Amino acid sequence: MRKLRRTYISGSFHILDESHHAGYIMAQYHYHEPIEVFILTKGRCRFWVDGDLHELRPSQLILFPRNTSHKIHVETPIHNLTFHFSEEYIRECYPAEIAERLLLPLGTCRVITLTTKSMAQIRRIVDEMASVPGWEYLHLAELIRILTLYRSQTHKKNAAAAPESETAERFSQILQFINDNYASVTSIAEVSDRLHVSESSLCRMFRSKLDSTPTEYINRLKIEYACNRLVESHRSVTQIGHDCGFESCSYFVRVFKRVTGCTPSQYREQNHDQLSQQRQYVDGSRNTVLLNKPGAGLRRAPTP
Repeated sequence: MRKLRRTYISGSFHILDESHHAGYIMAQYHYHEPIEVFILTKGRCRFWVDGDLHELRPSQLILFPRNTSHKIHVETPIHNLTFHFSEEYIRECYPAEIAERLLLPLGTCRVITLTTKSMAQIRRIVDEMASVPGWEYLHLAELIRILTLYRSQTHKKNAAAAPESETAERFSQILQFINDNYASVTSIAEVSDRLHVSESSLCRMFRSKLDSTPTEYINRLKIEYACNRLVESHRSVTQIGHDCGFESCSYFVRVFKRVTGCTPSQYREQNHDQLSQQRQYVDGSRNTVLLNKPGAGLRRAPTP
């Protein structure tokens, strides 16, 4: 169970003030386009990031660059502050030279232990953004300045991890391609040919980073898009299946039931009055994907 105490949203800059109960586990990895800064203020939790485990204690934060796959396991009741903002937002707010300098410390996933002074500064940023809107770009610059102070904590590790970051960037490109073209993708071979990567390498990367196969991932995107269309349109099940790239309606129904636990018709009936409750993570942008348990946290699909 998640309790959202406060949400501050300004365009592409979001702050979540929230808590989770002990034992909460995110079912599968997810990733999203916005950069995420997760700050733990109370309790203990663990994050799996591209298959690596990171443990967090109070006054620690973890930075997720864009399109970094991750999931959380909450060990004890926690309270956290979470910032989401896009690279595009930074480039829109600042001159090019300053923007690139601000983005520099945001390119690598890392855990940082904050001082009492830094924690107080971050709490002040959250309070001021909620009470005095209009100065978000200054508050964001201050947050990044705080992160920059701690770059030395992980400098040596980051230098050694350069080859790994290259693999992560390549995987991000693969996910982006599939994200943009999943409705027209019919096989792993097609992805392999278009991106010049072997099918075996694709399977290894997906298993390592998302604990899934490429086919499972693509089908989940198709079904999550279908879920949105079922509750937001009057198109028939056959038509929606075709929109998702399924040539056979019977195969579409089988895959849909395997992913969600019900048929498309049953899903439409059950969710008729819940048009928007399952669609968004962070800002509902088409670059945000949730790979959660079937039927929960569905991806907002692009408008065809």
